[in-house]
Amino acid sequence: MSTIYSEVRRKFPKLVKLDGETLEPQITFDLAEQERLLETKASYLCDVAGAEVVRQFLDQYFRIFDSDNRQALLDAYHEKAMLSISMPSASQAGR
Repeated sequence: MSTIYSEVRRKFPKLVKLDGETLEPQITFDLAEQERLLETKASYLCDVAGAEVVRQFLDQYFRIFDSDNRQALLDAYHEKAMLSISMPSASQAGR
């Protein structure tokens, strides 16, 4: 359903209400019309073998994060860390 809302909002950017619900303001960018945003990519990994390492890390990280004791996660943090991940909260995941 969100794909339909996105398409309607793309065609009618000033729309403020849809199906009886007030829409949140759209995020826009100050770009000249001739400029385009880059297309999104599912992955920026140079080597697909790295995907398995990342998957294993995330699996282990979230298993510990969701447990009653997060002490083991201290080893995952370092002042020279080079990985950052952000995710929407569960309440925003469907948006």
